[in-house]
Amino acid sequence: MNLKGYAEAKKKGQIIWVHGYPCSGKTFTADYLATVGWYNVDGDWIFSATDPDDLAFGKKLGEAFKKVVAEKPLSDEEKGDFDKYLKGLCDQAIKSADEGVDTAISFVMYKKWMRDYIKTFIPDIKIIHVKVDVAILLPKNVKRMTKAMALHNMTLE
Repeated sequence: MNLKGYAEAKKKGQIIWVHGYPCSGKTFTADYLATVGWYNVDGDWIFSATDPDDLAFGKKLGEAFKKVVAEKPLSDEEKGDFDKYLKGLCDQAIKSADEGVDTAISFVMYKKWMRDYIKTFIPDIKIIHVKVDVAILLPKNVKRMTKAMALHNMTLE
């Protein structure tokens, strides 16, 4: 193997984390990157899971998210659930990058402690913040939430 072949064999994929408010285009961006060869770690998968254990965990995570958004303190268990989930997303990305594939993780990270935590696993991660005006996001988010609630025979009311 020549030196060029050796360098190519050792190439590690880069990892980016796409974050922003709900409906800002995080998943859209990562889905696009997947069409050009990137691996997409969709952080929202837990909220559309079908396995009963995953559904239960997703519900707990959703409740903890409400606290984060409302700036209420998390219990140790809730913080542990977040840590477990974020680490799982990082583990998927690291595995893909170790195989030489550029990888995008799309998931909201409201707080600095979340970004700091993932940097303990992926120190060289690039974090991309998708910023969209709230006036544009709100109608999109209401539509999205209405659809999600209907799947569970619920309404926003």
